[in-house]
Amino acid sequence: MGKAEKNRRMKELVAAILLVVVFASFSTLQAQARVGSKASDIATEFSFKGIQYDRTNDGTRYLWYADKSVTVAYYLDDNSICTSTVIIPVNQGVLNYYCEKFNREAVIISDLSWKLYTKGGVLYIKLIYTEDGSYYFRHY
Repeated sequence: MGKAEKNRRMKELVAAILLVVVFASFSTLQAQARVGSKASDIATEFSFKGIQYDRTNDGTRYLWYADKSVTVAYYLDDNSICTSTVIIPVNQGVLNYYCEKFNREAVIISDLSWKLYTKGGVLYIKLIYTEDGSYYFRHY
């Protein structure tokens, strides 16, 4: 094996390692909607993220957690079933990641909305921009 072949193999190895690192970093971005799931199942699934129960000003219960890329809130009905999920990206890069993900996995309705057909029914996804310039995704 010549020097050129060794250099080529080394470059391939470095590229493969970089791909693994990139995919591992995006694994934390896999917040799931969980609409229709029980609160106890959501709490168990995301316990390692420090998920917590809380209430809105009107008394609506929700579960939430924050990590380095998103804040996620799972809103619950009176039977502790998730009816809606909000995903708040921490920056423009994470926002773009989710837009690309939804463009690949769901039916594009508009620049700001998608429809995802699942075993449990249809999940609607909306990107909402607020007056203060922030943004979030709502799944329902």
